[in-house]
Amino acid sequence: LEEIIEVLREGNGYNPDEITITFQEGINMRKVASIIEQNTNNTQDDVFNLIKDEKYLDSIIKEYWFLTDEIKNKKIYYSLEGYLLPDTYMLENDEVDVKTIFGVLLNHMEKFLEPYREKIENKFTVHEILTLASIAEREAKSTEDRKEVIGVFLNRISKGMNLGSDVTTYYAFKVDM
Repeated sequence: LEEIIEVLREGNGYNPDEITITFQEGINMRKVASIIEQNTNNTQDDVFNLIKDEKYLDSIIKEYWFLTDEIKNKKIYYSLEGYLLPDTYMLENDEVDVKTIFGVLLNHMEKFLEPYREKIENKFTVHEILTLASIAEREAKSTEDRKEVIGVFLNRISKGMNLGSDVTTYYAFKVDM
């Protein structure tokens, strides 16, 4: 009875305008932009303009330990690709702006990476790890196979070889798989 009275008095936090957006594993930034456009009042151009905004990128590099100037490298297509943790997210409403959406996803990524922070910082950059993980995601279907693919990649890297992955060619030519 006390709980019911408390809910009636304080409310239960129900928001009829709340939206749910799911970002699947292995999607590229073009697909992220499409999902945001389909589920909010933002356009794909809003997404692409934000990830090109130097002031925005500088501000999030200061805020998140795992983001570095590597995301501003002109040789990569999309600055935050791979940094937005795939999951299902609840957002306030469809008026939510892209900065807020990215903030929610980056906060989630930070929580995910934090337990591995010391190990990550000792061997590779986060950018290198996420790049290898993205390639392995497309190279193999199962988690076990991905582990083997990563092992092969690490051996090739240690020998100064190229990765020998078709996935990297598809990415270079912006071919969606």
